[in-house]
Amino acid sequence: MYTLKNGLLSTTPSSQTSNIFTIGTSPSTSGNGATNGIVWATMRQEGLGVQPGQYPAILYAYSATNVGTMLYNSTQNAARDSGGCANKFQIPVVVNGKVYVATQNEIDVYGLLGTPPAAPWVTLSVPCYTFLKQTVGTTTTTSVSITNSGSATLNLGTISLTGLNLSDYAIQSNTCGTTLAPAAQCAVTIAFTPAATGPRLGQLLINDNAAGSPHNVMFTGKGN
Repeated sequence: MYTLKNGLLSTTPSSQTSNIFTIGTSPSTSGNGATNGIVWATMRQEGLGVQPGQYPAILYAYSATNVGTMLYNSTQNAARDSGGCANKFQIPVVVNGKVYVATQNEIDVYGLLGTPPAAPWVTLSVPCYTFLKQTVGTTTTTSVSITNSGSATLNLGTISLTGLNLSDYAIQSNTCGTTLAPAAQCAVTIAFTPAATGPRLGQLLINDNAAGSPHNVMFTGKGN
C-alpha cells in the first residue's frame, strides 16, 4: 500500500502483507461507503508454466486501511472454504456482500456465515488433477478422496465420468457406497489412457445431497 498526497505517491510502502504472491495477483476492493474497506486477492499456487495446475485458488482479504492486517484467507478452514483450481489473473468480484471467484472448474461464492444447520459437506482431496505426459496407449492412475466434513450423513448418488475426451478416462475402482457418515472418507481411482497426442480432458462428477452438487474434479492429460 502506498499513500497519495498532493498528486504524488509515497516512495516507500505505508504497509505491506507478510505473504508473497509469487506470480502476482489482480486485487479488487470493496466497502460500505467510506467504511469497512477490504482488499481482496486470489493466489494461484503453481507457476505460470504449469498447465493447468492442480491446487485450489486461495482467496485473501486485507484491511483496506492497512494491508498488513489480514482479515481472512480460504486456507484457514480448508475443509469448508477451499476453492477450485486457480485461473490466471482472476479478479475477485464483490456484489451484495458476497465474493465471487471464478476458477477452472467451478464458481466459488464466499460470504458471512450464521450458525450452520446440521448438513453434509463434501471435501475433495484435489479440485483438479494433471497427469504427466505419457505415451499414447499407456495407462496411469490417480485416486480422488471424498470426505464428508459436515455434521450429517452424506447420501451419494451416481459417480461418473464426462468430458471432451471421455473414452481416455475410466473409473478403475470405487470404494464409495451410498452413504458417508460425518468424517468418513472413500476413494475413486481414475485411470488415464491417452488415445491420441495432445491435451486430453475429462471430469469426474459426484452426485450427492450436499450443497454444490454435483461436485467435480477436472482431469487434464497429454499423450505423446
